[in-house]
Order: sequence, then C-alpha cells, then structure tokens
Amino acid sequence: MIAASEPQEFVPFGRHHLQRHPGDVVVEAINRQHHPDSSLLHRLSQVAISEDTKNRENWRIRASLDDDQQCEEELYMNGKIAVWSQGSMSSHRNPNSSKVIKSSYTSETPLQAAIWCTFHVSSSDKPILSWTAGRAPTEEPEGAPTPAVCLIDAENIKVYTQDGEDYVSSLQFEVSAAWPCKYGLLLERATNVSAPHFDYEFDENPPTIFSLSHPLDDVTPVVSKHVTLSNICDPCQKIVFVSEEPSVCMTYDSNCGLHSVWKIRKVQSEECRFFYPDQSNTTLNHSSASTFMGNASVISNSNRLSIGATRISAPVTTAASLSVTNVTAGLGSVSGIASCRGSPVLPSSARTSASSFSPLGNRAASPGEAFALLSPASSCRSVRRPSGSPLSLADSRLTVSQATDYHVVPKPLYPELCIEHVWTEKSREGIACAASHAFLVTDMVGQMYLCYMLPARKHLMCMRLELTHEQQLIFGVACAIQAKDAAPLPKINMIATIDLSGGVVLYTGLNMVAKVHIGGIPSALTTSSYLSSHLSPFPRRSSAIWSPSGSDSLLDTPKFEEAVRQLSPVAPPPAPPVSPNEKVPFSSSYLEGSPQAGGQLVHIRDPVANRITLEYADGSLFRMALPELCTSPLVMNCLKVLKNVLQKDVAMQLLVRWYASRNAPGSQDIAPQQEWQLFLGVLLDMIGYDVEQVPVMRAQRDGPDSTGSDGFHHLQQHAKKRRSSDMGSSEDWEYLLRSDHHRTLAASVTTMLGLHPPPPPSSEKSHESATPTNSSASLFLSLPLLHYALHLLYEDLKLNMLMSEVLPSLAQLLYQLSSDLKLPAYVDHYWKDYPTLCPAKVLKESYILDSDLSKLQFPHFIPQMPPDVFHHIYNMIMGRPTEPFPYIRQVNRRTKDIVQLVAVITQGAENPNLQLEHFIQPVVPAGIRGETQEVLSARDAGRSASYPFPHRAVLLMVEMDITAGDLQQMPVGVAMLLSEVIYLSRQNPPSDWPETAYRLIARQDLVAQCSPNSMVDIGHSRRTSTASAHGSLRVPPLDLDTDDGMEMSDTEQTLKLRFSKDHRVAEVRRLLQSSQPVRIAIPQQPEVSDHEYIEEQEKHLYALCTRTMALPVGRGMFTLRTAAPIITETLSIPRLCLTGRAAPRGTTVDLSHIDVVPNMNMWPLFHNGVAAGLRIAPNASDIESAWIVFNKPKGTSEAYTEHAGFLMALGLNGNLMSLARLNMYEYLVKCHELTSVGLLLGVAATKRGTMDVATTKMMSVHMEALLPPTSIELDIQQNIQVAALLGIGLLYEGTAHRRMAEVLLSEIGRPPGPEMENSDDRESYSLAAGLALGLVVLCQGQELDGLNDLAIPDRLHHYMVGGHRRPLTGSQKEKYKSPSYQIREGDAVNIDVTSPGATLALGMMFFNTGNRAVADWMKAPDTQYLLDFVRPDFLLLRIVSRSLILWDSILPTVEWVESNVPENIRPYCLVKPPRIPPQNIDYETMNQAYCNIVAGGCMAVGLRFAGSANNEAFKTLLHYAKMFTNLSGKSIAELAGKSTIETCLNVMLLSLAMVMAGTGDLDVLRLVRHLRSRVGPANSVVTYGSHLATHMALGLLFLGGGRYTLSTSPSAVAAMLCAFFPKFPTHSNDNRYHLQAFRHLYVLAVEPRLLMPRDIDQGTLCYAHVNVVYLDTIHYQGQSVRLRAPCMLPELSLLKEVRVEDDRYWSVTFHRDKNWDNLRKILQGSGVLNVKQRAGCLSYLEDPQGFRSLLAQTLTTDTAVSWSVRADSVNAFSSDPNVAKFAQCFLENEELETSMCERQIIQLLATVVYECVTQDKLSILPMWLTIIKTVQSMATEPNHLLMWQLKLVTAQGISRASWRQGQSVLPLVSSDMALSVIQRVLQILDSWETDLSLPLKAYLKGELCCRTETALRLTMYLTYHEIPYYGKFEALEAANVADPLSMNLKLQQYRIPPRTLQMISSIFATENMLL
Repeated sequence: MIAASEPQEFVPFGRHHLQRHPGDVVVEAINRQHHPDSSLLHRLSQVAISEDTKNRENWRIRASLDDDQQCEEELYMNGKIAVWSQGSMSSHRNPNSSKVIKSSYTSETPLQAAIWCTFHVSSSDKPILSWTAGRAPTEEPEGAPTPAVCLIDAENIKVYTQDGEDYVSSLQFEVSAAWPCKYGLLLERATNVSAPHFDYEFDENPPTIFSLSHPLDDVTPVVSKHVTLSNICDPCQKIVFVSEEPSVCMTYDSNCGLHSVWKIRKVQSEECRFFYPDQSNTTLNHSSASTFMGNASVISNSNRLSIGATRISAPVTTAASLSVTNVTAGLGSVSGIASCRGSPVLPSSARTSASSFSPLGNRAASPGEAFALLSPASSCRSVRRPSGSPLSLADSRLTVSQATDYHVVPKPLYPELCIEHVWTEKSREGIACAASHAFLVTDMVGQMYLCYMLPARKHLMCMRLELTHEQQLIFGVACAIQAKDAAPLPKINMIATIDLSGGVVLYTGLNMVAKVHIGGIPSALTTSSYLSSHLSPFPRRSSAIWSPSGSDSLLDTPKFEEAVRQLSPVAPPPAPPVSPNEKVPFSSSYLEGSPQAGGQLVHIRDPVANRITLEYADGSLFRMALPELCTSPLVMNCLKVLKNVLQKDVAMQLLVRWYASRNAPGSQDIAPQQEWQLFLGVLLDMIGYDVEQVPVMRAQRDGPDSTGSDGFHHLQQHAKKRRSSDMGSSEDWEYLLRSDHHRTLAASVTTMLGLHPPPPPSSEKSHESATPTNSSASLFLSLPLLHYALHLLYEDLKLNMLMSEVLPSLAQLLYQLSSDLKLPAYVDHYWKDYPTLCPAKVLKESYILDSDLSKLQFPHFIPQMPPDVFHHIYNMIMGRPTEPFPYIRQVNRRTKDIVQLVAVITQGAENPNLQLEHFIQPVVPAGIRGETQEVLSARDAGRSASYPFPHRAVLLMVEMDITAGDLQQMPVGVAMLLSEVIYLSRQNPPSDWPETAYRLIARQDLVAQCSPNSMVDIGHSRRTSTASAHGSLRVPPLDLDTDDGMEMSDTEQTLKLRFSKDHRVAEVRRLLQSSQPVRIAIPQQPEVSDHEYIEEQEKHLYALCTRTMALPVGRGMFTLRTAAPIITETLSIPRLCLTGRAAPRGTTVDLSHIDVVPNMNMWPLFHNGVAAGLRIAPNASDIESAWIVFNKPKGTSEAYTEHAGFLMALGLNGNLMSLARLNMYEYLVKCHELTSVGLLLGVAATKRGTMDVATTKMMSVHMEALLPPTSIELDIQQNIQVAALLGIGLLYEGTAHRRMAEVLLSEIGRPPGPEMENSDDRESYSLAAGLALGLVVLCQGQELDGLNDLAIPDRLHHYMVGGHRRPLTGSQKEKYKSPSYQIREGDAVNIDVTSPGATLALGMMFFNTGNRAVADWMKAPDTQYLLDFVRPDFLLLRIVSRSLILWDSILPTVEWVESNVPENIRPYCLVKPPRIPPQNIDYETMNQAYCNIVAGGCMAVGLRFAGSANNEAFKTLLHYAKMFTNLSGKSIAELAGKSTIETCLNVMLLSLAMVMAGTGDLDVLRLVRHLRSRVGPANSVVTYGSHLATHMALGLLFLGGGRYTLSTSPSAVAAMLCAFFPKFPTHSNDNRYHLQAFRHLYVLAVEPRLLMPRDIDQGTLCYAHVNVVYLDTIHYQGQSVRLRAPCMLPELSLLKEVRVEDDRYWSVTFHRDKNWDNLRKILQGSGVLNVKQRAGCLSYLEDPQGFRSLLAQTLTTDTAVSWSVRADSVNAFSSDPNVAKFAQCFLENEELETSMCERQIIQLLATVVYECVTQDKLSILPMWLTIIKTVQSMATEPNHLLMWQLKLVTAQGISRASWRQGQSVLPLVSSDMALSVIQRVLQILDSWETDLSLPLKAYLKGELCCRTETALRLTMYLTYHEIPYYGKFEALEAANVADPLSMNLKLQQYRIPPRTLQMISSIFATENMLL
C-alpha cells in the first residue's frame, strides 16, 4: 500500500472570489432607444424560476506555465463570471494563503465554457492555410504561439490573450462543447436545439464540428478522411477527447456504440480542390490580415468591426469577403443560384455500405452536399428578400461567408482542419456506452497509452500507442481495467483509479502498482474487506530497511488499520445549492466530522503533476498529492540507468517494486542516504542476494570503518526502526563490538582487566555462513550488464562535483558486485578511488557460487579493464593513443560530451575534419532499441570546419548545451581545459555565432547584439522603464508657454557626448525656437513720433515673423523621431508665436497697425503641426486610430491646420497605417484643404510602393484624370489635386504601372480649361505630375518594355524643350474642347509650365543608367544664341537631371562643377564688364546661366554625397557657398541679379547641409547663423523662401537629434528632389511653383546611421574607435578609415566591414557576409553598440590620454609570471567588488603575525589573483583556489580523485601538443605554474616513499593494503606515477623475469611512463636480490 500526502479539503478559489465579487455587470448600449417596459423586461430576464447555480459551476486546473512544480492555475466559471487564479493548493481553512488572481472576467450573458487555448499568430499578412500559393501546408502551426483564455456563451467566443489583447468572434450556432487543439479551437455544434432555429427542409445535414484557428477568422467546418473525404454532419458523432501532442482526437458514435481515434491535421491543397475543383483562384476564408498581435489589423477595443467580430443578424461581411467569385461550379448539378426556387435541387447523398467500419464514413454527407454554398431555397430567399427576413439563416451560414450585397454569390468557407481516421475499437457485446473522458499517459518505462473511461461498464480501457519516426500512430490491443473513474498522473507516469470497492489504486500502464492509503479516508471505505483484499505485496518502508536479526523486528506484520483516521466524527447536514453571493458551505469541521461525512468516493478529477482531487458522493472535495518516485539524485540516476539498459518488463517490475517499497505507509520525510539504503535492499533482493548478509548493506547500515580524508564525506545515518521493547536486544551488543570506540580501546582494556582476547568480528562469522545468491531472481541474469551500466554511471558522476558526496555509496555497491562477479580489475579500480570504504579483505570472497556464475553471460562489449574517464582524458591531453570510450544512451551522456570536446581540443588543430564518432563506442544492450543521431557523427556541420579549433570546440559545447553554470559543476581539471578554449575564443570570436556561444565565452557585448531586447527601436525603448542613455523620452505634457517642441533629455545626452567641447546644441535650440515672442530692439529716434515708432516696430516684427514662420520645418528635422507620446494625453504642439517684446520694458508688440497678408500663418501652422508629429517614432506603441482621432482639435481653424500637419507627419513616419477607413472618410468629407493635403500625402507615404487599391481609390477621387468621363464634376481645390497627384507617384513608386504612367504623362502637359478651370498654380500641378511620373518609372528608363508605345522619353523631351502641342488622346480629348477663358497659350507647349516637371522626370526615369543620349539633352547650350532659348533657372534643373543620369560620374571637386559650364561663357562670368561692352554679349544672361549651372552642379554633388560627410564634397560646396555669400553684398552681383544670387546661395547651402546631414558641423552652423541674421529692409531679396532654406539646412545638420542622416538610394534621391526643389516660395502662402507640403518628404530619405558605443558593464555611453572598411570601387580599393564613435557611419551599401578596434575594449566585428543584419538592426533600433572594457583599462571619459591605465596595459601584455606581487597592485586592475573584498580579506594582512607557511600561501594567492586580474580571466580564480587547497591539504588529507585533477591541470601546462602552438593569447595554465605544482606534489610523494615501499611491493604482488592512512597515500602514489593494475605484473612473476632490460621490454606494452618503468624495475630487482 502506498502512503499519500494528507488530503486537504479543496474548495475552488474562484468560488471564494465570487463572495467578494460585485456580481454581474450589465453594460447598456450607447444611445439605446428605451421602450417604456424595457426596464421591467430586463429585470424579468435576470430572474430564473428554477435555476441550479451549482450546475453552472465548473473549473479547470492545469500546471503552471512558469515551470513551478508546486504551482497550479485554476480557471473557474460560474454563471457570467470567470476567474483565472494561480498558486499552490488551497484549503478551506486558508484558501487565500497562496492563490492570486491573474484575471477576472464578467460577461453580459451566462457562460457555457471557459477554457485555455493557444492560437498561433502569423508574422505575415498571408493566410495561414495558403494552399492557393501552391505549397503544401506544414504539420506544425505557423506563427508565434499566443496563449489565451476563451470564454464561450450562446452568441460569442471571447478571446483574451496574456498580452492584454481581447477579441470577440461571433457564433452562428450554439456550441455544445469546445476543445483546445494543436491548431486552435474545435467546436461542436449543439444538435438538440429547437426546430425554429434550423430549417431542415433546405439543409438536412449541416456540419457539426468546426474549427477556429484565429480569433479574427471565420469558424470553418472540419472534414474527415476515411477512404474518401467527407464532412462531419452526423449529430450522433461526439468528441470525447482532444490531444495537442500528438494531435489526435477521440469520437464516439452513439448509433453503433464505438469509439474512434482520428489524427488532426491541416487540410491539404488537393483535398480543398476535391470539394471545389473550380475554386483554385478563390481566396481563403481569412480576414484581410491574419495577424492580430502587433499588426495594423488588430481590432481595438473601441473598434471591432471585422469578420466574425460582432453579432450579425443579417448577412454582413467585411473586405475579406467583398470579392465576387463564381462558385456555382461547386454545386454539382445546380445550374444557377437564382433559378433555385421551391424544393431543393441537390439530392441527399446515399449512405455508404456497412462494410466500412468508420463511424463518420457511414453517416457523412457527400462533398457536394456538405459544402454547398447555400441551400437552394435559402439562397433564393436571401436574393428575393433583401431586407428583414424573419427566417433564421443560422444554419445556412455555417459553410459560407457573409455577404452585404444580396445580388452577390457569397464565397465558400474552406475547411482548415481535417481529421483522418486512425483506429476504431472492435464491436463489443453488452451495453454500449460512451466514454466519460479520455487521456494520454506514459508508463514508467516510457510506453504511451491511450485510456478512456467507460462509466457504465466500470471499465478503464487502455491501449498501447506508439509513434513511429514517420509520425504514424500504431495502436495495440485495448485492455480493460476495472475502475469507476481514473485520472493520469503525468509527473510520476501513473494512473490513479477508483476500484469497485471505492479505493484508490495506482497503475502504470497495465501494471498495478499498489493501493493508496489515504489518511482521513471515510469510514465507509475502512472495512476489513477493503484493507485485506488490497494489501500491497511489498513491505512497508520501515521493514524495507533490513535488520540482521529478523526475530527482533515486529515490522513484518503491517497494521494499516492503526493508521486509518476518519474524516469527521459528526455528520454535517446536506449542503444546499450554492449561489455566487452566498458563503460556500464548507468548513473545517469536515475533517473532524463523523465517519459518514465523506460518503462514497465517486470521481477523481483535476490531475496536475502528481496531485488529484477526490470527489465524494455528497460533493465534498479533497486534494492530495501522491509521492514521487524518488528524491535522492543518486537513486534517480540509478533508476534512469536501469530503465534504459534492462528490458522493459524487467525494468517495470523493478520500478513498481521500488515505488511500493519507497512509499510504504509511514513518514515520507526520509534522508537521501536512507533512500539509498532502501534502493540497495530492493535492487540486491531482486538480484538474488540475501540482503541481510551482504556486506555492502551492513556497511550502509553501520557506517564505514573510517571516514578517511578524501573529501567525500560519507553520511553515517542509520535506519530507523520501531522499538519492540525497552529491554534491548542482541543487536545492541553487536553494534558496540563493531564500533570504532571498541576497536580503539579493546586491546588496552582487555590487558588491564586480564580478560580473554575478543573473538573475531561477527561479520566474519556471518559471512562464512552467508547464503548464496538466488540464481532464479529476476535480475540475476542481467547482473553483468547492470554492473557495467552502473559503472559507466559512476564514471559519469565523477564529472559532476555536485554528486561527489554520493559517489562513495555507489562505489561500495559496485565494489561488492565486481567482487562477486570476480572482476579483479574493477575491484582494484574502486579500491583506488575509496580504499577506506572498499576493504581488501572482501577480494577473496564471493556471494555467487561458481555454478551460478557460469550461468551468467558477459556481453561482448564489457572490457576486462574498467573504463576510467579521468585516465582517458589525461591520455588524450598527453597525446597518447586511446581506445573509444563506451557510451550507452541516457547513461553517460556527459562523459560522451567531454570526451568529444577533449578530442576536438587536442586533435582539432591537426585535423579540421575530425570524425567525432571515432572517439565514442556506442553500446546498445540486448533487447534495447538504439536511437540514431545520438552520437555526434562526422565533422562539425556547416562552416564550423573552417574555424580554428577553439572556435569549433566552443560551438560543440553550445551544441551540447554546456553553459557556464555547467563548467562550475565539473571537476577542476576538466573545467580548466574547457575554460582554456573559451579563453582563446574571447579575443576575436566569429561574427555569425549564436547568442548562446557568446554567452558561454562571457562576451556580454556580443550577447546583447543577438538579443532582441538589445536592438529595440526608439518606440520600444519608450515602453521600457529603464533610463537608457541612447533612447528618447516620451513627449512631456508641458505648458504651451514654455514648450518649444525640442524636449529631448536622453537625446541631449548623446549630443553632449558627441559635442562635448561647445554649446552648439543649445545654440541650435535657440535658433529654432518659435514659441516665445521675438525681441524688438529698435531705438526710438528723437524725430520719430510714437505712432511712427510703433509702425516701425511692427514692420521690423513683420520681417522677424517672416523668419519665425520658416522655423517649424527646421525644428521638425531637428526633433525627428526623438519621442513617443503618452497615449492618455494629446500631443502637445508648441505654439507659433508671431508677436514680439520691445526692450527694455518688455511690452508686447503685434501686427495690429500695419497691413499684413491675410492668413499668412496658414502654411506655417501646417508646418508647425508636421514638426510636432514628426517627433513621434515610427514604432511608437499604441499609435492607433482611437488616439489619432483623440488628438482632433475642437478649437479654432488654426488648430485644424496644425492637426492637418500632424496627420501628414504620422503618415511620413508610417504611423498612419492604423487609421481606420471610416476616420479617413470623416477627415476628407469636410473638404478642409490642408487636412486633405496632409492626409493624402501621409497615407501615400505610408503605403509607398504598395499599389494599394483602397488608397488608389481615395487618390482617384481627388484627381479628375482618374475619374470616369461621365463622373460628376467635383469642386476640389488645386492644392488637393496637386497632393493627390504626387500621392499617386508615391503609391506606385518604382512599379512602372502603365495606367498611372500614362495618366501622369498626360497631366504634365494638361492645358488650361475648360472654361474657368485649371488656371491657377498650373506650374505646381505640372511639377507634381512630373515628379509623380518620375517616381512611378524610377530607374526604369532602360527596362520600359511594356511602355514603349507611350514614348515617354520623347514626350518628356517635348515638354522640356517645347514645340507644337500634340493632339490630346483618350478621355481628355473631349474634356478640353472648350478652351480656357483666362489663358491663351496658342499651339505651342508652354515650357514655363511643363519643363521643370518633365526635366526631373527624365532624370529620375534614367537615374544611374549612364544613358549618354538622354544626358546630352540636358547639356547646357554652348552658344549665346541657344542660351537665349532656355530660362536660366531651367539650366539648374537640367544640370541636376543630367547628373542623375550620369550618377557615377559625379565628382566632389570644383573642377567637376565648373566642367558643366560651357567654355564660351566662362570668360564673361562674374567679371566686371568693360565700359563699352560688346554688342553681341549679354552679360546678364551669361551670368545668370553661370550661377544656375554652378548651383545645379552643387546640388548634384549634394545629392550624390548626401549624408556621407565627404571632406572633398564639403570643401567644394563650402567654397561656393562662401563665394556666393560674398557676392550678395557686392555690386557685381547685379550682373546676374541679387535674386538669382540668393536662390543659388540657398541651393548651395542646402546641398552643403545634405552632405553634412547629422554631423553638426560648426562651419556650416556659422554660415547658417550668418545668413539667418539677414532681416530687415536692407535685405529685400531675403524672402520667406530664403529663411525656409536656411533653417532646413540648420535642421539637416542635426537631423533627428544627430542620430539620422540622408541616404543616397534611388528612392531617397527622389524624395530629396521633391523636398529640396530649387524654387523657393516668396511668401508664406506661395504654392505656385512647388507645394510647400512637399518640403517634408525628406523624411522618406532619412536613415539612422549613428553608432553609439555603450559599456555593457556600467551601462553608460562611452567613446571607442571604430575601423570602417569600404568595398572596392573603380575610384579606390582597400580603403579604410578610423573613426571615433559615437560617429555617423557611411552608407552600409558602401561598406565591407565595421570593426571596433580599440586597446581599451574587446573587438566587435560586423562583416557584410556574416552578421551584417545585426549591424543594420542596431542602427535601425537604438543605435547602441554594446562594448566590453578590457582588464586594467579605463574609459576615455575617465582617462582621456591613457596615462592612468598605462601601467595596466604594460603588465597585461607581459608574458612572465610575477612571483612577487603586492596585494595593493591587484586593486589597480579591477574595480570588481568581489576581487577587492578578496584582496582585503586574504592578501592585506601585513600587520598580522603569520607563519612561513601562511606567508607562502598568501604569496601564492596574490600571484594567482594578480595573473587572473591582469589577464582578464577571473572566471578561473575559483579553480586555482581549489588547486591550491588540494596541494596544501595533500599531505594531511590524501584524496585520489583530487590527485587526478592535479594531473589534468599540470598536463595542460606542460603539454607541448599542436593545440597549444600558434596561439597568441597566453594560456590559462602557464608552464611555470604547472611546474610549481608538480614540484610541490613530487616533494610530498618523495617524503612518502620510505613508508610506501613495502605496501607498494605488496600491491605489485596483488596484496592490497588495509591500513587507512597508508592505503590513501598508496592510491595517490599509484595514481600520480600511473602504476597500472597489479594483475599485469602476474606475467612477470610467472616468467620469473629478473633482468631489468627484459622487464622494461615486457612492461612497455602497457604504455607505462619511463619514470614509472624505472621505479617498477628497481622494485623487482631489489626483491630478486633479497631472494
């Protein structure tokens, strides 16, 4: 009988929580029209006449997902409330002691089910079942698993994920049961519903089983496959059980009364086509976006309008089902949906014959009937009655998607899951009954069983289940176990059953284990028949501890009835029904009540791990825990070994007997040593020993003869026995005679008292009469295999220091077995390990008779010499040949890993393609199935073979799952060897290693790169609570009077680190602030009146306001993507202040006395809103539609204007993706000009290059050219049309879409008209059309195969140079028949309108193609005559376009810029003309042409080298910028016109800023500050556009707070052309030539390239040098540059390698072919590169010049060992507090008086610590401390196993193998340190030689030493000198070899070292001389 834990009364925690719950919550609908009687009806609906609250109660319990074995999770459901709690077992006395609420849910309607389920979220927008793509679905679910709680009521499925998302999926039918499965959720439709709900006339057999794989998908039917495909329509089929792994389910057919098992899998593509052969192009029944986590398709709490997300009373669908598809072909004989009227057209399918035994196959409908889109009548009904049909369409919607258009045929719902028939039980006689439940369980030996409970028969049916390598299920024969209920116990691999008498019985598989004794069992179960008929055949635990005298123990008669206690002495009254608001009628009196309290045990439920709940007939519940298999690690390992080497039936017998003996009634709190004694008794008894007589049992019971000083302290714990009397027994006297005290004093006391000598010990007498083993025992024949397997386990446990205390116990057992098996080599092996515990006197004894020994067959793989793992490793280190080490699966896995690692370390350098399987000998015992791929075979896979051997060894360690914690558990000799390769790999590890490899070598900086958390983007860094030095803060809700929109606390830290020597950042912030009044400092002259003075002040204010209105664009650049908003607050937009303050009184000055342009601040306010919105990072969290609408202003029109810019900014950063379509409509329908402009451009930028259909429709509404000719004319403002035009270009960027290209091409030359239309700002419209066309055909000039007939280059050239207007074509032909009433252009093309857009379109179209023919079109005219035909400002655009085409030929030199100027005009440019100028020379034209050509060349250089900070380009552009700045103040500027000079200067300044973007260059900043100071009447040519360009240049210098720069990709260049178009507005509302909103498109060209090093240990930013290697080009090869980070990296497309090269930090390398994506992710995320500081170095902030760390850098490179080190020198190299404390406690003791020995130890410690600190190898300091301790204690406490560690460590130091050659890194164990240890060891051993001479000679003759101290020293001596097993010397004695030379020749065959040969020869020679 098994003793279980004390049962605790169990009350669901949710029931207690309901007592404190406020109750049902009824949420009233918003704006509901209340009927006068609605309140009364609602109250009546909440009342039930007969409501059984207890029946509504249900709960589930599962194991916690936190890997806590004692923690459980409970999901409780009662009525409308569900409670999810977590904690350990609770009782009625204290239910809240350890339970906590995780979530509590309240529904509006009563819940039917509450279950846990796991959905899988796909990372893409593609459907999970993508069979239309032509690929077969995988068996595993795709996407990330997302655990969730599913609550099911009559109408909805509510899904609540653990990440806080919640979803509602509408149900079209009533659910009777729900089951979580591998692919989501299985639903069973209720079939016992009322008739009005279904219309069986039209759909006779609707499906009954459905699946839900995604909360946003439709509920789809499940199909079945057995011989043929069919759907599940039989209401008699019910699901009994569903398993996730393996993915199977069990069903029950109530007609035939049989159970079947089905495999659940995904539907294959051919199966879908079987149902719908003509639907190959039909999309699946998924929502428009499959993902629902972290995607734009997430249904927010405020907007859940999606498929299946709301309850639908009429057929309604969303975009997922809007596609019209012809599906009538799937209806078989149906000719058309509209023709079906009256009776059904589809015939009911005939049932299959009874020969097929599949239950579903017999009653399944045909595919045509099963998946009919709609039943014919219901289809007709939906067409004929388009509204308000009173008939329910519930069943007709089961297999179709819902459609909004009643004239559209709905699309079918394709099945996603298929259940494939696997097994059906045989027909049984008698009563047919369904299984109440089923479960999968694994028995103790790993065999899987499928069990299902038949309550009517009281049978538990169990059948063996086996899973093949092909994932096929094989079922065995079903066997019955009599039981009333059963539940699995997965932790102990058993089944708990209730037998017919009401007791709990344990089974493992089909084997009964024992009855369970339950303390507090009801009296009804405590009858004598119950106890007598179910006594356990195994002894109680107290009797399992064998006593040598059986007559003295009374434990052989179990008296279980003494331990039986009653649950309650008083019978409580019947428990009334429980309501949620009443107190639960459970009290502690149940455990002290009457015997009838518990009633009859009826159910076992809630199995978790080894815990179950007992349910009695009266409803009382008790939870109890069954004991585990074992608690001792040694016993656990031995059981694991025996289970894997013995045959399954024998192993099962052993495990069952052990479990019954271990857990017999009694105290369960036993020590590990006592458990080991129990295990020995069971094991030896099953082998056949007389357990009471075996010496190993007596040794375990009485303790060892001597503890020894080997470091493995033996636990001397004796078995506890029940005293039979107080008079004592003979055992007491025997115990005294065997005690150490008696052996010590016996001789002296005997002599003193004159007594007779004591007799020999009783153990000898008992041994002489010992009973031989029983050869018929179950494990006797397996004894050799058992011994060998345990020996391999013994060697494996040597490699785990945590098991060192239990090794002596296992050694004693193996010593006994090897003695009985007469294996002297093994006996010698264990004697050397523990000579005090394995006495030599047992060598000559054996408990196995020779006749029985002959029956044993030793397997061929058992060698004569015992495998010794330490000796094997030592030989491999020394380079000696070794045999493969034996390996048994699941026995010595650690040994296999270590041997293979040592092989790679010692031989990997010579042989890169090392075959690892050659070092391992796999052993497969008879009757055990071997597993493939268990031993690592061949060479290291992949590219690891090309790595150096340390790197290969580290990768192999990672593959073996060896961590740094595992190294600490290994012996010091092995750990030091593995640490060696780790240390060698730290310097320059490969850049493509996994994270675990970097973690193993302690490179936390590289670990941080691999970790997703280290590469978080700005938005993510805002979501964390840690203050990162590189992140950005949330947008603070500051006061509008103080908020300047440039709050960047953390970004300012980065800027201070980059620009630490000046205040340039503060100056930039001062220059860009626009929220404070400007200072008006104009002195009042005496002759000026006050009124005139006020007007003068206001005029000056107006000039300053012109500059102030241009600031927001630059501020948007400066603060780009530097913050994340607080979603509970609106985004603060700094005000645009257009007032001033007059000095000195500070009076306010406004523009009230002068005339100003009306609405002059309209576009500046728009820019101000854009600047505020651009602060939000693209990946900021919770930027959803609700928050965007939440920011909609409710104030003046100015607020709406700013909100329009805010919308555009969101779109530019990609945050407008989540804006709902309905909200877009609400914005656009108001026809607010700037709102429409911002929204159209923002949405287009968000969907750039996607050709999104919905966005195209939105753009088309605002473009006449894309509307049908007969459409209604819409009055759309010109600016909105311009924005829509460019929006089309962004939307179709790079696609070469024919229709869009054709339309945009025609729009470039759109004539004015008809009538009064299209007469204003035609230039901006044509430019937008040209830019849009350039975007559509970007870089497609050479590949326009499908657009050749459009002749795009020719027509663009025509628009550029002019000529006769060509006739219109298409829809425009009729439209423009009526000419314009305002503009008369004649028959020629107006190139003043068309040329800019056409010129840039040509350049973008042929970008970087090198097309010389097209480039020559753009060449500047080389004669004055031709120059007169071209506007000078057009020359600038032509030079830019020509440079775009010849992109690679752009050079950053003055010569290249000047080369664009024709030779014939150079002599006349910017020179003072003569007094009498030549008549044929037009100086003004030539100078204007020169200025524009030079400006175009400068802009080309700026575009080509944008963001590169190229020094040559910088000098060239700065030269021209300064030249034109000086020209503006000279009279020579009048030759070209000051306005031309100003425009060209603005272009050059912008070009210069483009090159230096993000660098914060001081020269450019000074130039900008000078140019912005030009305010007032003296600077009449400085317009709003000039200030706009100046402040854009300032913003570019500090783009994104210095974190961003510009890219030169084709898309980025196109965006910069749109943003930096060289035609600037003259005033704030000027949009004639270029729409001002386009100025913000630079955002599409920015990219983060700022690299910021951060010290991984201190967590602060730091300086570090970075080496950047460029790719080879035609201009340079092998080019590299050394930068000081934080720095802006060049474009990644130009780089080959980025490497941290700094003497103070470890190297970090990013290579293009390896880990380039990691660098890209770092830059795209936070930009932080974690670096690790070297030992003895300080950061550049602490030691800028390196003087303080100079000493450390010198000493760390020193190869000599410092034997004289002061303790205070250690603290100079490490700030580690552990090192400082160690030095303080152990090294700084100069004031104390110490002995010479102590001073030597302190000096040695100081040397070791100093070396570890300076060489940055602190991880091996504990190993060295262990070695020092071992050496110091060697003389007093000899230890054989620690001697092996010394040998292994010293072997590493003195070995000169190839694996130590060619390494630049100093070794962990230097040769000097190794020789020092060797010298000390030899000194100790030499001092023992005199005392060990005789024992050594005796050992060589086969006589083992018995004295404790001598034996310990002898074993260490033998180990160090590698003296082999004495049996090898028997041949020498037999041959009587006396000649030393001959003896050496004989001994060399044993591979004995020369020194040992010399020693042995001298011993034998001395012995012969004495003879």
